[in-house]
Parts: sequence; C-alpha cells; structure tokens
Amino acid sequence: MTQSPKPDYPIDARARHVSGTGVYVLRVEIKSGRVEQVIIGRAIGDKSLDAAAVKALAHWHFKPGVLPKGHITSPWLHPPLSEEEALIKVPITFALKWPAASVSN
Repeated sequence: MTQSPKPDYPIDARARHVSGTGVYVLRVEIKSGRVEQVIIGRAIGDKSLDAAAVKALAHWHFKPGVLPKGHITSPWLHPPLSEEEALIKVPITFALKWPAASVSN
C-alpha cells in the first residue's frame, strides 16, 4: 500500500454520538494500483459515516502490479471484474473515544 488516508469522522455524526463498522470492497486496477470503485459491502447504517469511508477509500493507492489478479464473477459487480483488476475487502470502524473517568478527593 502506498497511500491509505483515514476517513474523517463527520462532525454531525460525532454530535449525534454515532459509531459503527462497515465493510467496503475496493475494485483496484492491478497495473496502476489505483482504486477504480468503492462498493459498500455492509453499510454502517449512517449515511454520513458511509460517505466519509467511501470518500477516503477512493483515495487509497496500492503498489502497482503486486495485487493478485481477480477471478471472481459476481452479478453485483458492474461492470464485471476483469483479469486486470483485484477486489480488496476493507473494514472501517468509526468509534468515539470517551475520556477515562477521574476521581478527585
């Protein structure tokens, strides 16, 4: 992997205390390492979190020529996967961090 920016946690989702995990499938051109398409495999359930994940994943870049060739035929891929592409499954988790409770005497 040469580039993998993390998604920004949307301010509106933070304000609503929304968190969760989604699974995304990246269609990557093997020769260039570029992400050609991001598919939501399992949505987080919050549109702003899913949009932030898709936006970040679209900017990922893999080392050219190192991913294995795809041999998957799946009806949900449009256009169908070619021999020059690979699919990569990526889980993304948005989690709010709560400060530890402090006790004072």
